[in-house]
Amino acid sequence: MSHQIDDLDNQFGRFFQAVGSLKLPQAPWLDILHCRFDIAAYSDALFSHYGITFPIALSNSINKRRAEYFAGRFLCRQLLLARGLPIQVASGHHRQPLWPEGWMGSITHSGDTALVAVAEDRSEHVLGLDLENWLSPLQAAEIRNQVTVSGELERLNSDWAPERLMTLVFSAKESLFKALYPKVKEYFDFNCAELLRLDQFSGRFTLGLRHTLARGLTAGQRFEGGWLLLAGQLLTVIFAVEDGGSFPLSEARSRSPE
Repeated sequence: MSHQIDDLDNQFGRFFQAVGSLKLPQAPWLDILHCRFDIAAYSDALFSHYGITFPIALSNSINKRRAEYFAGRFLCRQLLLARGLPIQVASGHHRQPLWPEGWMGSITHSGDTALVAVAEDRSEHVLGLDLENWLSPLQAAEIRNQVTVSGELERLNSDWAPERLMTLVFSAKESLFKALYPKVKEYFDFNCAELLRLDQFSGRFTLGLRHTLARGLTAGQRFEGGWLLLAGQLLTVIFAVEDGGSFPLSEARSRSPE
């Protein structure tokens, strides 16, 4: 038995290349844990060794997906354990994480990197993370009409390269989806929100809802976020509801068939 444990501890050391904490200057109250992992060193036995439930939904998944899931849930375990909270974070019907009551969180992964953030659930805070590799010019052009609304990029008046700006808009809206899904409880399209403001000096941005999504999430409402550049990747975080925030309803559009 001790040899098996030693083997798994060695495997853990090979699987995780780095684990550490991360602070977002724009939201210093937020606790973020990140890791890099080696998919080739993954084993299903890591779940049981670290007391993390292996979900039935992963039974037919390839090792890449299993490794991503394990890495994210391991980071959840570490953050929740440090706060004396239950360590299991199950998944809902649409694979959304189910956090302990009174807490909120978000999980993201891209390539060999995973990040998790948790915070107390407060009315002025929402929480969504998204990590993306930079889009190529071709990829950016292919998704532009799906992700942005007419004139959105031009109104930002940014000197970023178009593909970099497109990556930020895409990631910011992915973060907003993760932040609002617990309240909306259904999928909503990229065109339900618009990136309104971008401050390249502070690393902050503002997103506004163009459609009413649910009670308390009405057209014109604004959300604050920020970004960090991480070793060739872009991390975006939605972390706050802007006080009294709404952009002019002439700019917002109620939901209608198009």
